[in-house]
Amino acid sequence: ATIATGEWNLVAADSEQVYSFTRTSGDDTILVIVNLTDRTAQVPAEVAQLLEDGVGESQVLLSTYDAVHSVKSVARGELARWEGVVIQL
Repeated sequence: ATIATGEWNLVAADSEQVYSFTRTSGDDTILVIVNLTDRTAQVPAEVAQLLEDGVGESQVLLSTYDAVHSVKSVARGELARWEGVVIQL
């Protein structure tokens, strides 16, 4: 239900390459991160702060690649071209 309902907050509004937002419903929060370019993009600092404890495969709810790829991308602080990830925080 968090994907469709809850409080929406834009993250890293100044990023021209990466669109990111959180959605919170009760104690449940997800982070959506999307690289809107055909080049590898750095994860914005504001997003990296939200992910400072790391991300496990079980937290990846949806990805344009597989969960393993997304976990590695986020750990490197980058997103592949056109990569999108939905992460349970």
